Amino acid sequence: MLDNSFSPRVNNVLAKSRDMLTGSLYYPHLYVVKEDGDPGLRIWAASTLIEDRSDTTASYVQFLQQLRDKVWAPLTDYR
Repeated sequence: MLDNSFSPRVNNVLAKSRDMLTGSLYYPHLYVVKEDGDPGLRIWAASTLIEDRSDTTASYVQFLQQLRDKVWAPLTDYR
């Protein structure tokens, strides 16, 4: 675990995902790629994603943009 405020939260997510696989002999590999991290890693991570958009739902990228907008909206209104 790294000595920063984000590390315990990431470790909690990992622990929870492994709890869901209780009894499994194999844990899938999980790579955490930061948005402002190495561009090569970001391109690699994006290349592993599949098209997930349908007529009634947003794609993953659209979902992330909507989530970002919802998080930032109260902060911009606060100013």
